[in-house]
Amino acid sequence: MQPRSRSLLLAALLLSSCGGAPARPTLPANPPAWATTTASSAVSDGWIADFADPELPPLVAEAWSANHDLAAASARVEAARAEARIAGAESW
Repeated sequence: MQPRSRSLLLAALLLSSCGGAPARPTLPANPPAWATTTASSAVSDGWIADFADPELPPLVAEAWSANHDLAAASARVEAARAEARIAGAESW
């Protein structure tokens, strides 16, 4: 392939990619009930009791206590606090 043909092919490829993205479709409007959250529609602290299932609270408590991700995140926070205390110790 000749250099001129290569440059024309490259220019054609580059210019053809400049067409832009297709227009986004318009989304339907949200229902008016979704516009605001009132205190009555907020989740309460005792949301588990709303299910009226006596087996659910112990299962949720067990899940919280056995949550390894939560324990690991808590350990990372404690490690970061310890590092901050160590780093700040030199400035006093």
